[in-house]
Amino acid sequence: MHIGLSRKAVEDLLFHRPPEQMIAAGRLVLAGVAVIAALIDGAPLAGPSAALWVALAYLAFALTAIGVVLHRALRSLETQIVHTLDILTASTLMYLTEGPVSPFFVLFTFCLMAATLRWRMRGAILTALILIGSFLFVIVSVGANQLTGDGATMALLRSVYLLVLGALFGYVGAVWQRGRRRLAQLVNWPALGGPDAPIAPPLAHAAGIVRAARVLIVWDERSDPSRHVALYSDGKVTVSRERPDRFGSLVEPGLDRQSFAWPLSPDASGDNRAPKSSAGLDHDLRETFGIGTALTAPIRGAVCSGRIFMLDPVTRGTDDLLLTKLVAERMATSLDEGVLRREREEAAALAERVRLGRDIHDGVLQSLTAANLKLKLLSLNAVGDSVTEIERLRALLAEEQRRVRAFVEDTRTGQIRSDLVDVRDDIEARVRSLADQWGCVATVAVDVRRALPTRLAQQIRHLVGEAISNAVRHGSAKSVEVDVAEADGRLDLRIADNGTGFADLKGSYTDQDLRDLGRGPRSILNRVASVSGRLLLETSGAGSTLRIGIPI
Repeated sequence: MHIGLSRKAVEDLLFHRPPEQMIAAGRLVLAGVAVIAALIDGAPLAGPSAALWVALAYLAFALTAIGVVLHRALRSLETQIVHTLDILTASTLMYLTEGPVSPFFVLFTFCLMAATLRWRMRGAILTALILIGSFLFVIVSVGANQLTGDGATMALLRSVYLLVLGALFGYVGAVWQRGRRRLAQLVNWPALGGPDAPIAPPLAHAAGIVRAARVLIVWDERSDPSRHVALYSDGKVTVSRERPDRFGSLVEPGLDRQSFAWPLSPDASGDNRAPKSSAGLDHDLRETFGIGTALTAPIRGAVCSGRIFMLDPVTRGTDDLLLTKLVAERMATSLDEGVLRREREEAAALAERVRLGRDIHDGVLQSLTAANLKLKLLSLNAVGDSVTEIERLRALLAEEQRRVRAFVEDTRTGQIRSDLVDVRDDIEARVRSLADQWGCVATVAVDVRRALPTRLAQQIRHLVGEAISNAVRHGSAKSVEVDVAEADGRLDLRIADNGTGFADLKGSYTDQDLRDLGRGPRSILNRVASVSGRLLLETSGAGSTLRIGIPI
């Protein structure tokens, strides 16, 4: 019959017990051995009876202590008293037997271990200093004439042994404290931030856990064709959208499911099987972010997948790699939560659009229709240039009616159209209409080879409309140039005018500069941010130029 303990049984027996119970069990064993050693010791300095009585007293103390700790936890003061008695007993037995070469020196190691379990690094170091002092006292008490030959060598070795052991136990305590602190940081994972960069708090938190100078995550979303990139560096987070094939598969084939340290080495890869000569990371990724050393792990969420890269970490050991894997799991949860939160917000916005569509249909659209009919009646009695002007106004109203009606139809079903559209004709017609509406000269050039999602096309149309309107109304522009081109996975918009520019602004300003100053075209800034785009404003008294880049 096979008799054995399962792994769970061993864990329940040992690792799930309080440290004080394990210390008490160890003390009981050592006290029993101490009694036996005192009985057979043949060369005492002060007689065997004294050492035996101390050992017996220590055994009685050990029996009492284990009975107490099995019944209840020791209080802080009780723990300190017990620890002091352990040190005093060990020192006394050494003094009563063979001094610095006594076999009872093993009790010093027990005291160090107990201090480490109880108080970690601080307890180990303080106990080591006390034990070294006690050992030196024993040496002085024995006298130099007793320490000759092997005895002197043993005393020296044990002195150094206590010093080194104290340092090592202190290190063990520090590692344990760091592990506990890191575990607490993982548990206290921060919530998502604001709408501009919701992933910013988790990224900063991850950098602190792994002690990395920078943190990079690259991920794909289930319902978004773009590739998303977020970089934490110098306390700031930069978020961008790239074309889907940017950075390829991020890592070489065969490493996509592995966690590893880069540069690769036999002892740094996640499973020690990656070839040392392997490049490991995508070349474009390395060059773009200047990656020198990194810890990386896959991100596998319900709606998001990608990788996290802890760049320039302080250390790249096995523990750091395991921690990176745990951070990747928490980051996957945060990314999923961000997508779900955005979808909830979009659902709420969609519900509001439905309500707004009903109101527009019953109010604005009916008023536009009535206005158009009245203008038609006026045109019947008008003469000369008035007829032309009235017909132009009717054409503008008819176009706006079509746009309003299209918006209402989009909202009737409670869904936003997600089909692809060709924006060339739409943008050209929009610019011509705006030129007629505002009485300016406008030229337009559209070089977009691919169809765009309807929602993105709508945003571009609104951006062009607001830019032309601002140029004429606020800058008194007489001419406007609109260029729209596709390049390197993004859409570049250039809108230039010959107006008077923006008040109190002169030179070049990024979108972040304008936000910091609280100046510039705020509605355009918000629209650009909503499509993860970037904006550059160049303005002077001779006119302004807006350059907008939008990932597609």
